[in-house]
Amino acid sequence: MKGFLLLITFSYALSAFAQTVTVPDPEFPSRPYYLKDGKLENLEKISAAIDISGMGGRVSLTAFQSKSDIRFSKNSLPQFYIKIEGSGDASDKVDVGIAIVKKDRRRFTQEATGFNGAAKDISSTKASVSLKKIREGLYQVIFDKPLASGEYAFMPSMDLGSLMGGGKLTLFCFGVD
Repeated sequence: MKGFLLLITFSYALSAFAQTVTVPDPEFPSRPYYLKDGKLENLEKISAAIDISGMGGRVSLTAFQSKSDIRFSKNSLPQFYIKIEGSGDASDKVDVGIAIVKKDRRRFTQEATGFNGAAKDISSTKASVSLKKIREGLYQVIFDKPLASGEYAFMPSMDLGSLMGGGKLTLFCFGVD
């Protein structure tokens, strides 16, 4: 009986050890990665134009390609990780946008306000995520709901005022089929 219990305990410990994933240290902070064969891989890094339109103000980030080169099946998404430095709530620093796809571009809404300056609901243009702390500064990004087929981007989290100067920002993109 003792041998049987020892065997069960050993088997349980071995199975727990086998399921543990070691995540390497990311090279750059604030850059999301996905895990493939035990290595952190880059997402599509693209320079997006900042577009401000509408009467009240809609700030979008536009990537001038209709699809990302990095593709995943919606039935087998990889694990995503990000290194976040600094103080404050890490979840405030991760924003995943859902693209509105045109024939030659992907547009990700960053902010929107009405004519009177009141904020508009843009929750349909964002994927809801949670963060799981792996170790100091390293987080796993967990999507709260299954992702539908489409185009997605990890976007810089910032307020409307910081985007008014125009220019370009870096997005880290992927597609789900």
